[in-house]
Amino acid sequence: MPNVWTAINLIIVSGIIVSSTVVSFFFSEEFRIFSGISISIWVLAAMMLVYAIAEIGSDLSKMETKPVFFSPWLFPVYVYNPKK
Repeated sequence: MPNVWTAINLIIVSGIIVSSTVVSFFFSEEFRIFSGISISIWVLAAMMLVYAIAEIGSDLSKMETKPVFFSPWLFPVYVYNPKK
């Protein structure tokens, strides 16, 4: 993904996280602080999950030129870079 789109995505997600937390401080009866911070954490977790899936998909799509080596357990995962 080009750097411009990455920056736009980060600005939008950061705006959602900050705005839900700030709104929760001003509207305490209808929109509690717990709800605002919960929404912020869920949006952050969703952003990290989408980023991780995109990185894994990118690595697996380039598997012919840059092989991916998986350990028997979850981690480590090595990506071989032939240029290095």
